[in-house]
Amino acid sequence: MTRIIVIDDARNLLDEVIAMLQLEGFETFGAVDGLQGVQMVRDYHPDLILCDIMMPKLNGYEVLQELRSDSTTASVPFIFMTSLDSTSDIRMGMELGADDYLPKPFTGQQLLSTVNARLRKQDIVEKHLLKEVSQQLIKVQEDERHRVARELHEDFNPILSGLKMLLSSTQSLSENEVRRRVDDAQALVDDLIERVNRLSKEMRPSLLDDLGLLPALQQFFLTYTARTQVRVDFRPTLDDQRLHREVESAAFRIIEESLNNIARHTSVQACSVLLRKQDGSLNVVIEDHGQGFDVEEALKSSKGVGLFSIRQLTISLGGHLAVLSRPGIGTRVIANCPANPSTESSEDIYFPVRTTTSLPIQLSAKPDRQGNNTDRRIRILLAEDHLLIRQGLRRLLENESSFEVIGEAAHERELLDGIETHPPDVLIMDMSFGAHLIPHILKRIPGTRLLVISSYSEEAYVQEALRQGAVGYVLKESGTDELVFAVREVSQGRRFLSKTLSERVLDTFVQGARETSDDILASLTNREREVFVLAAQGLRNQEIADQLFISARTAETHRTNIMRKLSLRTQSDLVRFALRRGIISLEG
Repeated sequence: MTRIIVIDDARNLLDEVIAMLQLEGFETFGAVDGLQGVQMVRDYHPDLILCDIMMPKLNGYEVLQELRSDSTTASVPFIFMTSLDSTSDIRMGMELGADDYLPKPFTGQQLLSTVNARLRKQDIVEKHLLKEVSQQLIKVQEDERHRVARELHEDFNPILSGLKMLLSSTQSLSENEVRRRVDDAQALVDDLIERVNRLSKEMRPSLLDDLGLLPALQQFFLTYTARTQVRVDFRPTLDDQRLHREVESAAFRIIEESLNNIARHTSVQACSVLLRKQDGSLNVVIEDHGQGFDVEEALKSSKGVGLFSIRQLTISLGGHLAVLSRPGIGTRVIANCPANPSTESSEDIYFPVRTTTSLPIQLSAKPDRQGNNTDRRIRILLAEDHLLIRQGLRRLLENESSFEVIGEAAHERELLDGIETHPPDVLIMDMSFGAHLIPHILKRIPGTRLLVISSYSEEAYVQEALRQGAVGYVLKESGTDELVFAVREVSQGRRFLSKTLSERVLDTFVQGARETSDDILASLTNREREVFVLAAQGLRNQEIADQLFISARTAETHRTNIMRKLSLRTQSDLVRFALRRGIISLEG
């Protein structure tokens, strides 16, 4: 049913208009002053507004201005009912965004004719806008597909082709040359991993699914500020309880779209984001003090596709989104949607048990790399859902005489079923199993030390794993020596973090060189950034290799790539580059 709101301080006329419209089948509500009318429009979301001009509290012009500056009401058809029929009065109303004028006094037939004509025109406008938005959405989707396809072809294919060439025709090479090629291949693989991770984060941040809205936003703000130089004043007042996945995704997309618009269309140096739970709703407010824009015009054009999409996303969750903007003053985006917390837990998730179970394997005793012979080997259980990675980890660990791989688990249910039967000294668990699982495991086997292995280097993952009870956190890109050392350290109850996570100076740099706007640094991979910092400190290739658990040849390859990417020629150039950007200091 079409909903109409009538605003007029003349009660007799107000009652007559409401009665006529209701008689024609319209759902009609009335307000006796402008202030009440604005609030009623926001509460009832009408399809049409009829409004007097001369009213107390807010006159008709002020009502129209207020509604046109709010995205939730900006496109609602607005008709003035007034006895002010001078050219200047009509021009003023039209300039503010009125759609039509109905001169007083008017007959019932004139009222219905004006209302029906405006509703028909609005229907045509909305269909046209929907067509434009649909076409724009299709274009955006195709552009994104093209971007991903081009990146896969131009960035990933050359790396994979180079890797294939390095590994082919090695049969006739000497042992030293084979080793050099393997080192080069490892450097290419590191580069490929970095690019895949970056592309994955651009598509959808894994933090959002794994750890929730707050960690995902905090990471996004860091990269956003590094990329745009717009500082984000983030003020969250949320507890640690997760929200529904759809609500978290919607909040993230609303904030992401709003901040990207700020970067594209304003020249501000800072903006603010407020996030809070209030009366069962999630409230999001994004504000900037830029030049602002005409909300009504934006909604009518294809340029408003992002605004349209986040508004529809909010509505689909039973919420509403308003964009308040005034040219020369700034913009405020306000979104509210239900914040029902998720009650899903690990105990509620079912994983089918595989028909083949990984059994304990007895290993032949042999000296380890450090020449230590131990009477009792470290019992290790592997929890990793990817078969290839499990096999690779097992082979690496089986080369150590002091290690005994007693079993494997490919999914959560298999892990929970097996740990009590065969409790290990060290459980190596992929982060994809979920940090929430760690306390459940340690409660069942309190004597076990848990080492998380992960492809995620973000601080939020590390902090969450350690907070839940893990003793160590090692990256999958780490070398064999680092993994072996990590297992030994963790088995003794000593905390271990991969080198990229444990060095504060490296950590700051790996986060994307936040304090600099020089995009050239973004071309370096995480591993290259580590090598860069150590090389700038004067370390030689072998010294870098020892610190990062890689070979000297791999360190040399990374150094060569760094010099090429940063257009540097000598070690002195590299040091000067690092000094200028505050990555190292003369005080050492």
